Amino acid sequence: APKRSHPRQLDLNRATEEDFNALPGIGPRLAERIMEYRQSVGAFHSLDELREVKGIGKKKFERIRPLVTVTQDAISIGRGKKAT
Repeated sequence: APKRSHPRQLDLNRATEEDFNALPGIGPRLAERIMEYRQSVGAFHSLDELREVKGIGKKKFERIRPLVTVTQDAISIGRGKKAT
């Protein structure tokens, strides 16, 4: 399936599993791991935290870095919530 393009940066704390799956190089399993990380650890405070997710190495991180962001207002509401 073709990947959707994101007109604006994807917020790591608000994105759904489908949003992550649409990023280049992120498949369904890795999208699920990002969601699991966010649920267990809480909101992302920086983009660099994405490197803590198993399967996201330096090359993949550098590839998606321009496509993602972390907004400060999402940090307080993003804790412990799982998107359905």
